[in-house]
Amino acid sequence: MRMKKLLVTLIISAFCSILANAQPQHVRWTYESKAISGNLFEISITVTPDPGWHVYDTLKTDFGPSATVVSIDTTGGVKVVEGPEVDGKLHKTYDKDYMMEVGYFEGPVTFTHKVDVPSGVESVSANLEWMSCNNVNCDRPAQETMEIRVR
Repeated sequence: MRMKKLLVTLIISAFCSILANAQPQHVRWTYESKAISGNLFEISITVTPDPGWHVYDTLKTDFGPSATVVSIDTTGGVKVVEGPEVDGKLHKTYDKDYMMEVGYFEGPVTFTHKVDVPSGVESVSANLEWMSCNNVNCDRPAQETMEIRVR
C-alpha cells in the first residue's frame, strides 16, 4: 500500500513538473521566400506577437531583455548578401526593472535577408531567438530553427 501511494505521488509530481515547464507561445512566426534572379532569393521572416504582447528590439545588451535575433544558417554554401532589414514599429521606453531604455515591437515585425543559395539547395535554415512579454509577465527566452523552402 505504501509503495502504491509513493508511485502515485511520483507520477503526479512528474506530471506537475511537465506542466510547469510547458509554456504557451505568445508569438507566431511565418516566412515568405521570393526568387530575385538566378540563385538570389529574398527571405522575409515575420514574428507576430499575440494582442497585448511584445518582443524586444534586435539590440543585444549585457543586462537588458533578450533581443530578437533572426539569422540565416550559412552552411552548405548559403551566403547572406544583405540583411537583415527590420520592418516594424519600434517603441522605446525606460524600463524600471532593467534600469535602462529598452526597445520593443508590439505588432508584426519582418526581418528580410537577401541570400545567395547554391544550385541544388532547396531550403535554408533560419535561427530565431526572442523573448515575449506583456504588461504583467514575460515568457522565458526562446529559440527555434525554421526551415525555409526556396525552390
